[in-house]
Amino acid sequence: MKAISRLISAVVLLALTGAVVLTAKYAPELFSQIYPRLSQEILGVLSSVSSKVALPLWEVGVALLVVLFVWLLIRAVKKKRFWRWVTSLVLLASFLLFSFVTFWGAGHMLPTLSEQIVTLQDSTAQELYAATAYYAAQLDALAPEMTRGADGKVLLEDFDELAEKAEDSFEALAEKYAVIPEAEFSVKKLLVGDLFGYLGITGVFVPVTAESTVSPHTYPSSLPYTICHEMGHRVGACAEEDANFLAFLACVDHEDVQFRYSAAFNAFIYCYNALYKVSPPAASKVWKAMTPLAQKDVALANSHYEPYEGKVQEAAQKVNDTYLKTAGQEAGVQSYGLVSDALIAWYRENIANSKNNA
Repeated sequence: MKAISRLISAVVLLALTGAVVLTAKYAPELFSQIYPRLSQEILGVLSSVSSKVALPLWEVGVALLVVLFVWLLIRAVKKKRFWRWVTSLVLLASFLLFSFVTFWGAGHMLPTLSEQIVTLQDSTAQELYAATAYYAAQLDALAPEMTRGADGKVLLEDFDELAEKAEDSFEALAEKYAVIPEAEFSVKKLLVGDLFGYLGITGVFVPVTAESTVSPHTYPSSLPYTICHEMGHRVGACAEEDANFLAFLACVDHEDVQFRYSAAFNAFIYCYNALYKVSPPAASKVWKAMTPLAQKDVALANSHYEPYEGKVQEAAQKVNDTYLKTAGQEAGVQSYGLVSDALIAWYRENIANSKNNA
C-alpha cells in the first residue's frame, strides 16, 4: 500500500507540474502576472533559511541522499523490497521536478529580463566589431589598476566580501530597473568546486534551496562576474545569456574596480568569440591592438582552465546541453555566448548613441 501511495503522490506532483507548464503555454498573460511574483516569494522564504547556514545546503543534501538511497537499496535487496525503493526514488524525482519548475524553472517560458532592459535586434558585423573594440579598450584601461601576483594573475578580495559587494550592486539594479526584483541572496562557495571544474561548471543556482553557489577555483578575473551571474538566476534570469547580461550590468558601473574589470573581461571574451565566428581577421585586429597586460590575463585564463578539459568535461557539457534544450534554450550550452547580442545592444544604447549625439 505504501508503494502505491508513493506512486499516486508522484502522479499528483507530475500533474501539478504539467499544469504550471500548460498555464505558461496557453495563458501567458495570466502566467506572467502571477508566476514571477510567486517564484520570488517562494525563493525569498527558502533563501531566508538557507542563508543562515554557511555550507551549501543543496550539496550537503545531495550527499546525504546518495548515502541514504544506497543504504535503502542494500536494505531493499536483502529484504526483497526493491519495488518500495523504486517507488521512493520516483516520488523524490517527481518532487524535485515539481519544485524546480514551480519555484523557478517555469521562468524559462517568460520574456527575458534582458529584452525588457535593452532593445535586442540583429546586429551588423560592424556593430559587433565596434562593441568588441570598446570592451577591449575598457579591459586595457582597467588592467593596470588590478592587484596582481608575481605570476601576473589578478588577486582579489575574500569571496565573502565580493559576495557582499555583489548584493549591494543588485540592490542598485533593482532601484534602476523595475523588472529586476529586490531579493535576499544566499551566495556560497561550492564545497567541491574543483570537481565541478572538471565538469566545465563554475557556478550553480539551485531553486530548491535558493542558493547561488560559485566555485572558488573560478579564474579571478571572472569571479565577481560569475558570482553576479548566479545571483542573476536568483532574481529571475533563467536563460544563461540573461543571467550573463545581468552579471554585466551588476559589474559594469560598480564602484569597485574588481567588478568593473570583471565586466570588461567577460564582455570582451563573449564579443570577441562572436566576432571571431563572423570575421577572424577583424577579431585578430582587435586582439593585436590590445595591451600586453590585458592579453596576458586572457592567456592566463585559458591556461587556468586547460587542466580541467577532457572527456569528463565533454560528457558533462553534453548533459548540460540536453538540460538547457529541454528547458527551452534551443542553443543549449551555446546560449551562454548569446549574451553578445545584449552586450552589443547595451553598447549601442549607452556608448555609440551618446557619441553620435555629442
